[in-house]
Amino acid sequence: MKPSLKIIVIGLPILFSMDLILAAKPEAPVVHAEPALKDVFKKHFLIGMSADHPQQRRASLLRHHANAITPENGMKFYSLRPSPDVWNWEKADRTVDFATANDLKIVGHTLVWCYRMSPWVNERIASGELDKAAALALQDEHIRQVVGRYKDRVKTWDVVNEALADGPGPEFLRSDPWSDLCGVEYVVEAFQSARRADPEAKLLYNDYNLEFPDKRARLLRLLALLEERGVRVDGVGIQGHMQLSRLRLAELEAAIVEIHAAGYPVHLTELDIDVYSRGEGADVQRIETGGDAGYAELPEELQTQLAAGYGALFRLLVKHADKVERVTFWNVDDGSSWLNNWPVKGRENHPLLFDRAQQPKPAFWEVIRVAKEPIP
Repeated sequence: MKPSLKIIVIGLPILFSMDLILAAKPEAPVVHAEPALKDVFKKHFLIGMSADHPQQRRASLLRHHANAITPENGMKFYSLRPSPDVWNWEKADRTVDFATANDLKIVGHTLVWCYRMSPWVNERIASGELDKAAALALQDEHIRQVVGRYKDRVKTWDVVNEALADGPGPEFLRSDPWSDLCGVEYVVEAFQSARRADPEAKLLYNDYNLEFPDKRARLLRLLALLEERGVRVDGVGIQGHMQLSRLRLAELEAAIVEIHAAGYPVHLTELDIDVYSRGEGADVQRIETGGDAGYAELPEELQTQLAAGYGALFRLLVKHADKVERVTFWNVDDGSSWLNNWPVKGRENHPLLFDRAQQPKPAFWEVIRVAKEPIP
């Protein structure tokens, strides 16, 4: 007999977490009748989605369509280690537990992302308390702790995220306090630490705008440097944050071909297609207010354009399926997309294959149609 849940109110307000509510009243199973993406592309590549312990209908959608999951934020340094002596494993643990229970491959994301270190790290760098040697020791400790905790269940890691500079200038690495202090040595040592922590794991480098020749040249230079140091990288993640107004498919194809020719399998790691136009940068702290309110519902014309864009993209990916190991959508449905709040605060976006009610959009059906076409 299951114990009953009794709540006694003693004149004080009680705050309930969603977890308690879900535990007290389990959701009814959701049945998805549409074809599963992971099934229709099983001969081509893995299908992934990003989420932090998805619940309710989104969990059902992810289980039906994906065979891989990437924690969106729960494994990043600032989430795991909000202060020097405190580790917060709850969100990451629950995502890994969810993935394990549902037979999903897990992509650990990310062991080192200089741009999203905890504030206390940057404060210690600014004060001089952390010099280069101490910073690299902290990084090694962090990687050993995280990879060691999940060694038996997480076998693929985005080891370093977004290390490279943008644009045509002479800069090699993206400038931030961690990178400016440690230089390229932090990238080298991050891969070395991860390899020591789990020699069997698949270790990836992940970045955006690799479709651009200048940045791709930096990537190949970095990979060559790592190889010279005896560091093995098992693949490259092209993030794939695209814009409907300029998909740059020819440039993406060039990136896939060139990176694979250099000896590295390709993962499309953070796929979405923004229905609004924006700049090419990736400053997630840049928030605009008072801008265009956007569309609460995507107009039919844009739905058609989005479907055509996704169709063309997946036709390209299928063409190069021998080079692409995984395609991961960044979030599960439009309502969970990070683009709802970036770069315009509060603006609703519509960048994925499923709408806010977790229903397939015309773009989904176009992608399914592409999967059934003869391989080019």
